Parts: sequence; structure tokens; C-alpha cells
Amino acid sequence: MSAERIRVALMEARPAGLSFKQLVAATELSPSQTRRGLGILRDIAAQDHLPPLIWTLADGYRFSGDPTELEAYEQAIFRRKLNEFARLITGTIGPHADLDPHDEWVQLVLAQLNGIKAALDMLVKFRRGGPARVGR
Repeated sequence: MSAERIRVALMEARPAGLSFKQLVAATELSPSQTRRGLGILRDIAAQDHLPPLIWTLADGYRFSGDPTELEAYEQAIFRRKLNEFARLITGTIGPHADLDPHDEWVQLVLAQLNGIKAALDMLVKFRRGGPARVGR
């Protein structure tokens, strides 16, 4: 199982992490098997009460139980998702709504995605122990 091979490689590398290339080499899995295994490992880690699996540019993939590291990782994911939703709204859904402003489907999608975008924006701007950040 790919997830188990990745877990073993990461545990052997602890406390250091492994880059994606290092994970591929250490597990002898293909890049696609490694990507799929990482997703499966996240689910297994949660189920088995292991620390969450994170990725950072500096350290690569590793397990972390440090709340500061986890929050930074989560914030990075929220920023990425916020950008994805904003681009989907401005590049596809918004123009679709402009073409057919009476289409109930596109209006529903636009409203829901704007709600998700607002929630992600709030999470990105949230700052523990202080006022919300202004800008990004």
C-alpha cells in the first residue's frame, strides 16, 4: 500500500521532512502513486490519531503536532483556495451570469461561491490574539 510506504519513509526521516522527489525515491513509488498515497495517508493519519501531515517549502512533507506550524499550513491552504474560488468566480461564473442573468442555476452557483469566498477571506484575514489583517 502506497500510503503505508510513505508513512514509513516519513517516520524514518523524522524530525526532518522529505521533498516530493525524496518521497518518490524513498518509497520506490511512481509520482502518481506517491500523490495518491499522500492523500490516502492524510485520511489514515486522522483516523489513527497521528499528527497531521503538512508540506512546507523548507521541509517538504512531514508530520507536525505544532499548533503554530499547523495554523501556518492551514492559512496557506485557505489562501490558495481563496485564489482558486476568486478566479473561478471572475473568470467563469461571473461572465456566465452576465450572459444569462435570469438563469437560476448560475445565480445559485454564484451566490454559493461568493459565500465560500467570503468565508475563506475571513479565515485568511483572521489573526490570533489581534485584529484581522488588512490586505494579504
